[in-house]
Amino acid sequence: MLKKNDKAMIRRTLEEHQNLRKQWAEIEEKAAQVRATREEMGRKAGELLEKLNQLIPDMEAHFRIEETEGLHREIIEAAPHCTHKVESLLSQHAELLKALGELHGITASLAELTQCSQTGLYDRMTRLFATFRRHEAEERTLFLEVLEGEGPGLA
Repeated sequence: MLKKNDKAMIRRTLEEHQNLRKQWAEIEEKAAQVRATREEMGRKAGELLEKLNQLIPDMEAHFRIEETEGLHREIIEAAPHCTHKVESLLSQHAELLKALGELHGITASLAELTQCSQTGLYDRMTRLFATFRRHEAEERTLFLEVLEGEGPGLA
């Protein structure tokens, strides 16, 4: 059974997820604009880079909190059947941050890229956005399941 503090931490984490989803949506919109307008590429890339500069530290802080505050351990204790899912989600953090860092580097030098590379950047960003959305949705579902006690074996 989750403690009251654990439930509050889950709710805060879900609120953080909502904020991160909003930031990802803004970046996705900027990425689409970069792809669509080669003439304005430098300006649009700068706007995209600004959004990435905001998102990266937020993602790092969010993952650090998830990894160090023990919420995932509490979930495993309350719902041992979720152990594999929790471990899988935690292992995705480094991969997401690495991919985000790579996209940041590409975006920073976007003005020098060819049109083909711009399309490749957009395609990579689109894949990363999908990966992040899937990760966040799985984690949100797990948290809500445990929080609401609807998971198998929880009452």
